[in-house]
Amino acid sequence: MSEAQQPQASFQIEKIYVKDLSLEIPNAPQVFVQQAQPQVEVQINTASSQFAELYFEVTVSATVTARVEERTLFLAEAVQAGIFSVRNVPSGSSTRCSAWRARRSCSRTCARPSRT
Repeated sequence: MSEAQQPQASFQIEKIYVKDLSLEIPNAPQVFVQQAQPQVEVQINTASSQFAELYFEVTVSATVTARVEERTLFLAEAVQAGIFSVRNVPSGSSTRCSAWRARRSCSRTCARPSRT
């Protein structure tokens, strides 16, 4: 089959959804009256997996933790996911997006002023 007759490669978003969402405030209600400047840690992670011949699930997760000394003020987590289809791209092809297999993470810690 010549190049002109080969099917065109395609990438399509099938679904986008919230896979997980949580908020924990383990020291409530005392933390609501505490006057302190918390340390806020933000972690962002991505993951991907192929779950069927043409389908991939890609997730982005974010975790935000606020602490004062060793005391946790809150912990918020969210995972957004998407199902994507990739067609007519050979699995060994150098054109296949390496992001499907990549697992990258980063974290950042920053101080956030308290509200008065």
